Amino acid sequence: MLARRPYNAVADFVDINVARGLDTKIAFVEPARSLTYAELQAEICRVARGLGALGLRQESRIILLLLDTVEFPIAFLGAIRAGIVPIPLNSVLTTEQYAYIFEDSRAEALVISIAPENGRNGHRSGALPEERRGLAAKADAAHPYAPLSLAPT
Repeated sequence: MLARRPYNAVADFVDINVARGLDTKIAFVEPARSLTYAELQAEICRVARGLGALGLRQESRIILLLLDTVEFPIAFLGAIRAGIVPIPLNSVLTTEQYAYIFEDSRAEALVISIAPENGRNGHRSGALPEERRGLAAKADAAHPYAPLSLAPT
């Protein structure tokens, strides 16, 4: 009988491109920055370690409430790398919709984009239920919308 190898989709989406020598090719582009496959792989691994450091384990669930930036694929694929189930949400839901999804999903953590005071892309951060706002990871100065300062670098 063949031994079953654990499967992780990040291997097919990112790692294979680095292994094939495409590490310097651009994987994601946005107006503020771009990421090569090697940079994407490093960021994904950093997020996966950070989620583990928070005490999350395989099959834990996290909610992703992110703007349309490269931080979304980093956080999404970082969760997948760690075996954590990402639950992406639309950033313009109502307070009641967020509350229902938070309770129903049994998510253990919330990763959000930190929106500027006047909002960005229609994001209404005030719609988050008060008790859930404290679960947001803080952005660092280099990436003001990045909820990815989860692990020491």
